[in-house]
Parts: sequence; C-alpha cells; structure tokens
Amino acid sequence: MKKMDIYMMTDIRAVTPVSGYGVYCIEWISPRGKATLTDMVELTECNARSATLATAIKALERITEPCELTMHVSETYIATAISKNYVGDWMKNDWKTKKGRDVVSKDLWQQLMYLLSTHQCTVVYDISHEYSRWMADELTRKEKKKK
Repeated sequence: MKKMDIYMMTDIRAVTPVSGYGVYCIEWISPRGKATLTDMVELTECNARSATLATAIKALERITEPCELTMHVSETYIATAISKNYVGDWMKNDWKTKKGRDVVSKDLWQQLMYLLSTHQCTVVYDISHEYSRWMADELTRKEKKKK
C-alpha cells in the first residue's frame, strides 16, 4: 500500500466565520523519487476548524487509491477528534456530542470521514513541518493579491 502524507495550513484563525485560504501538499514516493501535489483552496464563511476540515476534504478528493495516509493538521481539535475516536462516538450517537448537542460542521465531518474510509489514516497535530514556511509564504502572497 502506497504511503502518503497530507500537509495543510489555513490563514483562518478566527472562531467566528470569515473568508480566507487553505493550502495543502500531498507527498508520496514515486518510482522517480519524492513527488508532491499542491493546491490553494478558497474558503468562505469558515472558522479555524471548518477551514481545516474543508482543506483536508479538498486534498483527499485528489487521492484516487487507498493508501497509508498521515494527515498533518494545524488544528489540535481536528487531530484529537480523529485520533481519540470522538468522531466514531459522534457517528454512533447520530452526530451528537456526549452532552447531546449537534456536532458543529457535521456535514464537513461526514464528508471527511467518508473520504478517509478507504485509507489507513493517522492524523497528527503538526505546525512545524517541512512545508510550513512555504505554505505560510503562499498564504501571505494570496492575501496580498486580494487587497
């Protein structure tokens, strides 16, 4: 099974919905060596968590075969929800939290989990990976062009 990494970052840090951008890099080893696929995602009406989910979804839509996948995310909540299987508990509980509240961004979580279902996935909180400087520069460039 092919091993792949998805590195991602967004420029949205807000708790309340705003517009911004996300960027991702999918990395794997091809017969010719390290290969990458990158893209910028325009995000509207997102907070930091939903921006990360939306960026992850866009990246996962680019992967066409099951793989051993590591997702590097900049939101601890996203990493924790998946690695500690909170998402599995939400699914069993009809997308309700332990306190009986509706899961925020349920539609994004459902889409993410559907896309992850064909992969062996590990999610890690990682804000200082080998692409973080490049991603920060790309997001800054995009923001400057917007003004």
